[in-house]
Amino acid sequence: MGGGIPATYEDVDMSECADLLTTEDKTLAFTAANSMGFITSCTAKNTWVGQHYSLWNIANMACTLGLDERCKLDMAVSNQPSCPHQLGLQTPLTLANPVDDIAYGTGAFVKAVQ
Repeated sequence: MGGGIPATYEDVDMSECADLLTTEDKTLAFTAANSMGFITSCTAKNTWVGQHYSLWNIANMACTLGLDERCKLDMAVSNQPSCPHQLGLQTPLTLANPVDDIAYGTGAFVKAVQ
């Protein structure tokens, strides 16, 4: 258990990955409360991510806390996203498509928990 797994990869244009993006506008979704360091570095460098991201008021990476709502970022006003409700709420979150974890050692898919 543990260690690397054999894999191959190739660099491709992001247009070849569009079917992996599930937001309506095909943006790459990030948690608004936890992603600002990455997002601000991407927007400063004019990257693909910096031009095609969306921020969501989800408080943790397992998507079990927060609100399923889109937030906005206006760096001219603040370096903190503005959401319809308070950013980073610890409200239990139920999604139509919950996140699955792959259990270490077994490979079994299990519902993500906080």
